[in-house]
Amino acid sequence: MTLCVSFMFSGLMTAIYLLFRPPNMLIVNDIVYFEFDPVVLLAVTALIYLLVYLFELLFSERLRSTAVRLSVCIDGAEYEMIGKIDTGCSLVEPFSGSPVIIVDSSVLTIPDGHEARVIPYTSIGCTSALRAVKASSVHIDGARIDKEIYIAPSQIRGSAFRALINSDIIR
Repeated sequence: MTLCVSFMFSGLMTAIYLLFRPPNMLIVNDIVYFEFDPVVLLAVTALIYLLVYLFELLFSERLRSTAVRLSVCIDGAEYEMIGKIDTGCSLVEPFSGSPVIIVDSSVLTIPDGHEARVIPYTSIGCTSALRAVKASSVHIDGARIDKEIYIAPSQIRGSAFRALINSDIIR
């Protein structure tokens, strides 16, 4: 990959040099040199740093806003937790196409003998299945969700969240 990028860069710089002959560009012994005023270089560097900093600020705010209070009712039992709306979670129940919320198994488990659906999934490097039950009601940040939703307990490691919420639920 690095070799491909090097060839592309070299070809692009040679093409620019041969076609336009920019006055501030020089190629000596296959090395490309640019002549820049140090003050301009410093100003551009500061501007790029500021743009990256602002982008990071906006992006981290968006990440914080995906945390929601989730309330799930299954057969009269109420479970409350902090969940994360995960745009990478597209898990659905295969027959109805209903979205699935993955809940940490430390919060909720499906008792043996309880009617459950099998939800197949593929993750990085593995294919498996989860057992899921239909929720009686689901509330996200206090707002009732009027969709059929399945809840699948699983281990959620290394996260402050106790649920991963399919983003199709809030659309």
